Amino acid sequence: MGHPRINKAAKDAIDRYGTGTHGVRTLAGSLDLHTELEETIAEFKKAEEAVTFSSGYATNLTVISTLLGRGDYVISDKLNHASIVDGCLMSGAKFLRFRHNDMQDLEDRLKSIPSGSTVLVIADSVFSMDGDLNRFPKSG
Repeated sequence: MGHPRINKAAKDAIDRYGTGTHGVRTLAGSLDLHTELEETIAEFKKAEEAVTFSSGYATNLTVISTLLGRGDYVISDKLNHASIVDGCLMSGAKFLRFRHNDMQDLEDRLKSIPSGSTVLVIADSVFSMDGDLNRFPKSG
């Protein structure tokens, strides 16, 4: 089953690396494959560096909770994925929600935040429960 080249590559990888680090990189370490992947992505995106995570959940939790802290504000669409909500809550920022895809409600929430505050507005691109797209204005 599968393609012969993919099967061979998988067997070669197991011979070289075993079955993995058996944990998250922060605890179990990184393989040269991790570094190679991130360097390839950074080069492709013409970025200084790139970082990969083991899942979308880990990405949302880590990035959001790193960007924000106590005294900051995060405004989240009510239908955002649970991983986004968890990242918002883990950040310690003041957590506000706006009605799903309601830009007027978002604007009202933004007006309620003290001037000069750090604010992150976050919404899924495609909402996993309904499959609809966010209605954020297009930048031009």
